Amino acid sequence: MMLQFFRKVLGLGPSKLFNEIDTKKATLIKPYTESNANLDSNNVLPFLISEKTREINLNNELVSVFHDRENIYGKVVVAHVLLKKKDDDFDIFHISTADKDNDFVDILLENDIKNLDKHDIPFEFWNPLDDTLPFKMLSTKISAFSSEKIMSKKHMSEAHKMLDSDKLFVSIPRKGLIFICKKDLKQEDLDYFFKLHQFIVMDNNNKHEFLCEDLFVVENGEISGVLELKELSKSLIELNM
Repeated sequence: MMLQFFRKVLGLGPSKLFNEIDTKKATLIKPYTESNANLDSNNVLPFLISEKTREINLNNELVSVFHDRENIYGKVVVAHVLLKKKDDDFDIFHISTADKDNDFVDILLENDIKNLDKHDIPFEFWNPLDDTLPFKMLSTKISAFSSEKIMSKKHMSEAHKMLDSDKLFVSIPRKGLIFICKKDLKQEDLDYFFKLHQFIVMDNNNKHEFLCEDLFVVENGEISGVLELKELSKSLIELNM
């Protein structure tokens, strides 16, 4: 039924859900030029980027893979950044891992997630301008670390509670964006959610960098599956966005 719905609404042919890949190994961004021994570990955060990124130089970087599959437009990896307060704002510095080992990256990622749990970007119930949705959808104010909330069990557990649902669909189509809805919505409501995701992915005029064309299923605060939108990947590859 879901497969037929996708084909009818979007012309897409997603495969069945599968278990998420192992993620353990797997704004203006400035390079961090100081010694890593001087890192303020309380202000290091994960930074999800597509390998298509123009924000960060990934040459020779040792990265954790967040999401990848066959024929994906651009796999999603985890970079690491340092926040430094600047007046009422902050600067973001990329911490290079090009000359580091797996242990350093694993420790960095574990520390990142703890800091992400504490990073306050509250979910809000989202509605388009001049319209009212017939279902509840969560988003956040656009920020450098909104998409990364999908990595935090604490933040995803908050989404479960706000939507009163054990299973969620999560869209992170572009950097700084996240959209969440119940997985068991009526088909016409899923229609809206999937079309919104597809539109933002394909919107080449969007100033935010592309992140991921697939949709994630979250259960118990963690990614449990991925809805692969292979036809969407194909369109992105053909357009070379």
